[in-house]
Amino acid sequence: MALKSSKSEAELADPVAAEQSGNGPLPGGEVVGVDKIRDLLFGNQMQDYDRRFSKLEERFLQRFKDIESETARNLSAFESNAKKQVESLVSQLREEKDLRADADKEIERTLPPTN
Repeated sequence: MALKSSKSEAELADPVAAEQSGNGPLPGGEVVGVDKIRDLLFGNQMQDYDRRFSKLEERFLQRFKDIESETARNLSAFESNAKKQVESLVSQLREEKDLRADADKEIERTLPPTN
């Protein structure tokens, strides 16, 4: 019995074999193929899977866009914060440099000149 069903599948997959065994073209000229049978048997399930995958893809793309925009916002906030911190450090360094320069001048004034 298994041999006969596999032969039928082989005949359905091969139009020449189908014609030779008497399972030839249908009146419309089409050969009954495995794809056609698969569509008839599992068509509703495949359509359901297609819908599910489409919804899943839409959710994935929306989540990807959300993550992309969130990452852009976070990067912008990070850049802004980093610039503020660098500017603050630059300001502190300038103040310290000026204080040291003033201290050096004060020391030079208080020391007696050496000959």
